[in-house]
Amino acid sequence: MKLATKISLTTHLLIIVPVIIISTVAFSFIYQTIKSNTVDHIISTNNLKTNQVQSWISLNARRLEEMALSPSLRAYTKTLVSHDSGDAVYSEAWQKIISEYFSPRLWYGSFSEIFMLDIRNGTVLVSTNLEHIGHIESGQTYFTEGKLRTSIQGIYYSEELGKPAMTIATPVRDEQLETTGVIAGHLGLMELSDTLSLQSGLKLTEDTYLVNREGYFVTNPRFGRDYAMIRSVSTEGVDWDWPAVPGWLLTVIIREYPLSEPTAGCRCTAWSSLLRFM
Repeated sequence: MKLATKISLTTHLLIIVPVIIISTVAFSFIYQTIKSNTVDHIISTNNLKTNQVQSWISLNARRLEEMALSPSLRAYTKTLVSHDSGDAVYSEAWQKIISEYFSPRLWYGSFSEIFMLDIRNGTVLVSTNLEHIGHIESGQTYFTEGKLRTSIQGIYYSEELGKPAMTIATPVRDEQLETTGVIAGHLGLMELSDTLSLQSGLKLTEDTYLVNREGYFVTNPRFGRDYAMIRSVSTEGVDWDWPAVPGWLLTVIIREYPLSEPTAGCRCTAWSSLLRFM
């Protein structure tokens, strides 16, 4: 090999090798920076959504508690449990509860139904859904716990409603602090799904949803509808061995490419945290 050729090859190597090394280091640095920023964004979004969900639940619980503390509603409730349904005073109290308390909060709040249960047997005495009057809910967790304190029954499949439900209940007490009834409300879960699906605008493939401990969707993911309590998902965060306390797993996930199926396998970065609801 001629000297000139050797010099030329050596020169090219001295130029190319550093370029390759610098390019590799730069790519690694950029990749790690993007990954770090993505994780930071996911954690920040997770914290934001956690606060939004907890605030949403607490706000609606306070709405029921405020109703239960109203002197007029307490009097109406006492009338219902101390008179027959055919009495005129019973009918008047029933109408007052609907017109003055339940209907306005149904219209302006997040509830899909508000109703009152007989403390003695769990019978629905008053409801914004007339078809449910007379139904017995004594076996429901929200009734047994709602007799004692404000209770939140996390999302479950309601046979009566034929769909997933989340119910808040609180006791109504008279002047002697004796419980005379239970006010309960089914929350509109579509509003919860919409709150979680609001995007930050940073990533087109970002998704946020709640899952239960069995891995089933509690709210609809961004890339699917009617998934709640029907379809499941698996990520490292969801599959983690979480403490056995009441709650859901709030998952924020950013995919590396768009998908129409949220349960399909993909390259992604995900973060889950335990969101307690009791």
